[in-house]
Amino acid sequence: MCSAAATILHMKEEQVQAHFTSWLEERGWLDIVTSKRGVDVIAKRGAETLIAEVKGTTREPGLDTDTLMGQILRAMDGDEMTSYAVVVPEGLVGKVQRVPAEVRRRLDLTVYLVDDFGRMRRLEN
Repeated sequence: MCSAAATILHMKEEQVQAHFTSWLEERGWLDIVTSKRGVDVIAKRGAETLIAEVKGTTREPGLDTDTLMGQILRAMDGDEMTSYAVVVPEGLVGKVQRVPAEVRRRLDLTVYLVDDFGRMRRLEN
């Protein structure tokens, strides 16, 4: 029997980002900007702002996921109306979970996973 990670196809960062921005639009996020201010996605919904870093499948998933976490940490500025997220293919969930759930919770960092069919789900801490 194959593990879940083994069934995940390679998904480029651009594909992950496209699925995520479509998903955001379906939920009322407007004014979505990609690749600006050193982050991958900035979206607005009313007074709320969401800043997200996105990573696709890479040759160095551990290193690249660690880089992703560093990028989102640098983007955090303490604004109460801004939320932060990282978005990765489901096959990278184990790499994201190397940052303990309690740390992600304290940072109020949401992890979104995209499957092979472009479906998004939120990783529960």
